[in-house]
Amino acid sequence: MKKFYSGMEVRRRLDALNSSSKKEGNQAAQEVTIKETFFDPEIRGAAWVGFMLVTIQQLTGINAILFYSA
Repeated sequence: MKKFYSGMEVRRRLDALNSSSKKEGNQAAQEVTIKETFFDPEIRGAAWVGFMLVTIQQLTGINAILFYSA
């Protein structure tokens, strides 16, 4: 940030990030259950896509190739 903004602007943006993270911190501290993950409308699609990708990897055996490819 220091490359793109002045010192005061960096401080202002960091303070804004810190204050927003403290507000969201209380909400994020609650544990999410598996049921909420797969049936919450906001993240339902991503959870199901991830689940299906992992399942297909396991069933086809491609996970072993992907694991050792790196």
